[in-house]
Amino acid sequence: MTLKLIADIGATNVRVAFVDEAGEIRDLSHFPASDYRGPVEVIREACAKFGRPIPRRGCLGVAAPVKGDFVDFTNSRWSFSVSEVKKMLGMEELLVLNDTVAWAFSLATFPIPQTLQVGGFSGLQEGTRGFLVPGSGLGVAGLLPFNEAWLPIAGEGGYIEVVGGTDYEREVLGVVRALHGRVSAERVLSGPGLVELFSAISVIEGSSGLVRSSEQIVAGAIRNNCVISSRTADVYLALLGEIAGSIALLYGATGGVFLSGNITNALNSLVLNSRFRENFDAKGRGGEFLRDIPCYWILGKVDALTGCSRAIEMSGDIAGLFRA
Repeated sequence: MTLKLIADIGATNVRVAFVDEAGEIRDLSHFPASDYRGPVEVIREACAKFGRPIPRRGCLGVAAPVKGDFVDFTNSRWSFSVSEVKKMLGMEELLVLNDTVAWAFSLATFPIPQTLQVGGFSGLQEGTRGFLVPGSGLGVAGLLPFNEAWLPIAGEGGYIEVVGGTDYEREVLGVVRALHGRVSAERVLSGPGLVELFSAISVIEGSSGLVRSSEQIVAGAIRNNCVISSRTADVYLALLGEIAGSIALLYGATGGVFLSGNITNALNSLVLNSRFRENFDAKGRGGEFLRDIPCYWILGKVDALTGCSRAIEMSGDIAGLFRA
């Protein structure tokens, strides 16, 4: 049986699996990234675990910018040369793409999973799609319709500055800015960012010293049993709307903006009563363009590994963008 290798390499965890000839994903393994020096060691161990030779073809989705041959992770100590990894593993073909692009591919190649639409025209529209995935950082990507397929557009939209839409949001961001000098979207719209917002709001509300994990903050907001957590979720969703609107403008995302990720999914019950859509549309003259663009809150599972498995089968012209 001819298998292909796929891997989803995040800042904290690595998942490795194989794709069989029928396109089914099998033999999934999880590894903590901190226990390994890089992808070569993880892939070798995953193959050894199932007594398999290293496949000749593979695709890696990485939580890092992909610029030529060198991959340097933003939120972990990993870095590697794509061509060197390919050589050390004895592979014939190795595709490497940003993990958010991989997530986007999983949306493009399969029926759209269950979604909650927030504003805009009803139903899927034609045109470029934008994609945001808050996690350890903030992943941003786009998909451009191309010859009856999709051309991925990688991006580092997490570095866009966030400014806030109300006096309270700007006050919260002012506390964060005093600590860091600049507030990028990733600074506040990620797992660590949720904690950053909670800390800033605690200062403003006179409750300095409170410490919560991102999971505790989300739980407190959903149960509505923690005032600081609820306000944190409100500000988080409002700022997420601001950045989603910016991404829609940058990509011309008339096909919609899709949002996923564990934190985003967990807060889906709160989004319709938040300032998410108000901030999305609040772009001055750009608001006219944005008004009809739908935002889709992904409620079903979207998987970067699925995107990697489909990327291997891309047409030569598109796959060449990512091939080593």
